[in-house]
Amino acid sequence: MANGTAGAREAALYVLARCRRFDAWSQQTIQTAAEKFSLDERDTALCTKLCLDVLQNAALCDYYIGCYSSVPAAKLEPNLLDILRLGVCQLLFMDKIPVSAAVNEAVEQTKRSGSRAAGLVNAVLRKLSQNKNALPPIPDRDEAKFLSIRYSHPKWLVKRLLELLGREETEAFLAADNTAAPLTVQVNPLKTTPEALTAELEALGVRVTPHAWVPGCLELSGTGDLTALEPFRAGHFLVQDGAAALAARAAAVMPGQRVLDVCAAPGGKSFGAAFAIEDQGEILACDLHENKLKRIREGAQRLGQSV
Repeated sequence: MANGTAGAREAALYVLARCRRFDAWSQQTIQTAAEKFSLDERDTALCTKLCLDVLQNAALCDYYIGCYSSVPAAKLEPNLLDILRLGVCQLLFMDKIPVSAAVNEAVEQTKRSGSRAAGLVNAVLRKLSQNKNALPPIPDRDEAKFLSIRYSHPKWLVKRLLELLGREETEAFLAADNTAAPLTVQVNPLKTTPEALTAELEALGVRVTPHAWVPGCLELSGTGDLTALEPFRAGHFLVQDGAAALAARAAAVMPGQRVLDVCAAPGGKSFGAAFAIEDQGEILACDLHENKLKRIREGAQRLGQSV
């Protein structure tokens, strides 16, 4: 396997291919790739950043690729397009990566893939890097098309949002949708309290802030590999954004009830409902994919919930 940042880029290419070919869930695939390519914590973070940048900005990347490529982005071989997207994201969104490293590694990835298009990759990325501060403007005559490219959202969705919200609110919505959400966790009341978990995490150097509008949730930063933390392994919390944590509250789940979650993976809402019934009831968690059900069972066991 490749090592160092080259390994992170190879892992990212693997993730993008899985997401494209099998509609894989990106976060779980990143974890699988980190193990497959033996990535350390730093390179796992780089792989994650690369993957999310590409997935969030694919249409924008394709637009700039098309500006400098002799072959339209839509006609490029999918694996080659993924390599170019990775290169574009490094050049445009990752200031700490030298231009030479981003370009050279993309060229080497192309060669390793067996493609004969290394020259095209080199030319496109070098042209883009030379024009980084004066990139071609996105045509704005078609408002929906402009916003679709700028924020990498489907044009049909942008058109519908424009009809409902108008230009200003639509653009704010699209920008927010492409902004990384804070890392939020829900405290496991079966094992600890918000105060105790906060103290436990802060002792490990994690920065903790109570969620602004969901009791029992905390926003974390500076965690490193979250799964390596003892409070995570001990099942003291689950990773879940505030909106998802509200599901059990909105449903008014109470002890003694039976709850059906028909699209449960990866299990967060089912776990939240189990917290609400205080282990005095039944949660039936269903999903189409057997491998995802396995993750639900593993999560429930970590959190101390009966399976």
